[in-house]
Amino acid sequence: LLTAVKPIISIPMIAAGGIRDYQKVLACFEAGASAVQIGTAFLACSDCDAISESYKQRLLNTNNVDISIT
Repeated sequence: LLTAVKPIISIPMIAAGGIRDYQKVLACFEAGASAVQIGTAFLACSDCDAISESYKQRLLNTNNVDISIT
């Protein structure tokens, strides 16, 4: 969607959703995003005390087929 929207808007775009590593961040910037929003990936970092260690491990053990779109 980034490449489709970029030519028709004049404001900065922020990409969000499914960005979990450096390659995804680069892909967003290459597609025209001015910034990225990363949420869930930061929940699993050691500095985050907002969630339990068991939930962090669950996040770290997931892969693309574990995701449900609702």
